[in-house]
Amino acid sequence: MQSDAPVSILRPISFNPIQKLRRRVKSGSALLLNNKYCNAISNVIGRGHIGKNKTKEDDRDGHYNQSKREGDVKTNISESLLPQKAKDSCNHGRLKDTRSTTPNDSNISLFSDANTLVGSSSAVNTGKVDENGGSQLSWSVNLSPSSPTAYSNSVIGGSGVDESWYPDVKTFIRNFNHSAACELGRTCHLHYYQLPFPYRENKYIIHGYRFYASHKKSFLSIVNWYGWHNETSNIWTHLLGGVYLIYLTFYHFPHSNVWLSEQVPQPAKCIVVVFLAAAIKCMFASVFWHTFNSTHLLKLRSKFACVDYTGITTLITASILTVEFVTMYDYKISLLLYLTCSLALGFIGVSMNWSPKFDRPEARPLRIKFFILLAAVGCSSFVQLVLFTDWKYAAGLLTPVTNKSIVWYIIGVFFYGSFIPERFRTDVLTDSAIPTERQLSTDLNIVTKHRSIHFRETPTRHPRSQCCHHHASSFKSLWWVDYVGCSHTLWHFFVLLGVVGHYNAIMEMFTKRWML
Repeated sequence: MQSDAPVSILRPISFNPIQKLRRRVKSGSALLLNNKYCNAISNVIGRGHIGKNKTKEDDRDGHYNQSKREGDVKTNISESLLPQKAKDSCNHGRLKDTRSTTPNDSNISLFSDANTLVGSSSAVNTGKVDENGGSQLSWSVNLSPSSPTAYSNSVIGGSGVDESWYPDVKTFIRNFNHSAACELGRTCHLHYYQLPFPYRENKYIIHGYRFYASHKKSFLSIVNWYGWHNETSNIWTHLLGGVYLIYLTFYHFPHSNVWLSEQVPQPAKCIVVVFLAAAIKCMFASVFWHTFNSTHLLKLRSKFACVDYTGITTLITASILTVEFVTMYDYKISLLLYLTCSLALGFIGVSMNWSPKFDRPEARPLRIKFFILLAAVGCSSFVQLVLFTDWKYAAGLLTPVTNKSIVWYIIGVFFYGSFIPERFRTDVLTDSAIPTERQLSTDLNIVTKHRSIHFRETPTRHPRSQCCHHHASSFKSLWWVDYVGCSHTLWHFFVLLGVVGHYNAIMEMFTKRWML
């Protein structure tokens, strides 16, 4: 690789950026690279000392020492220039051969000409002593010359996303293939295996993923401005549901007999308004999440998911409050106790929602269990009502809730947790499992040895689709679950039925309790 400038220009007598960098490393400065040094250092590190122009002086400084063997490249990376966040923040991916590591010998990031980790994760640490008497670490790593996918070679490095340096293995694995996905997302929708790992939530949904660098594009995707995608049905089920709940709040309920009746206590009417407000918040929080979960900013995407979970927690808490208010209204101390416990659990749930651990795919069972626990608190007030009165009265009072609301929630949770019907698709094969958070934090084999599995260029066709050419496009193959009718869309539909059913159940319970 030719140098961009003669060595004499790169190393002026009056200013030597490499020596300056070494002094910063020895002094333990946290800021190893300053913007004014970026261009000079990137030329030395990325271009000036690789290939034909390498001199004996370069070897003494320990910049790079490459030896080619059959089918792979053996690279020794010196710590005399490292740790360093070389160049990408200044040149946005223009360097094609940037390799880096950190001083911690357990954390190493190695990159090919596509700024992508290649080869095995095995590394050998060999200690050396430089001319200045300082310690110098060299890493000997066997790299495979292949890139993760065919498209990665052409797009990674030009997307403006910095993939040339990561502080540890976990960060590298989580960001693996991010630049490629960002570049592809400009022109088309992605399939499951083109996504970085944090974006993979349902292994049975293969096609139609958005990956945008613009919130405007995400917003326009509500109306499929860039084509139908796999969140379209999820967005519109709750968008239309939210509009209908606004109608119930501002027109139907104010004109209902419950609102107009003087026999119904004013606090009871207020609790209905609280429930409807929580339901509206839940619907539009869901719309917000499914609209903007296409952002390429991972940290922001996680916060968007927390908005959705908070909406669900708020809805469940408000639903419980309405039941407790009806059942315990005549028992003020018990009513106060139940309301306090429910609100406390609701606040705990909201706090859990904003924890990064709560958003992981393997945390799905935990989320379901917590929401069931929250709903069980409301059932305890029913048990107490049975003890204080009798079964017939309590059952008659709460039957509308079970028949019109809870049954829909139970069905929705079933679809949410079982991934039915998409788990039965036969157009493509789906993975038997997805990497756990622990594996994504420590196992480099995921993006090296098993890269062809997790980052395949195209989804693997199902044997039935291979035998029958037309099966993959037939209705029986369930290819359409990527765009409509998947388990999450059904979950949305049944949640909306549960909310509307709960509102109707409240009207019936209030009528039985105070108006008859």
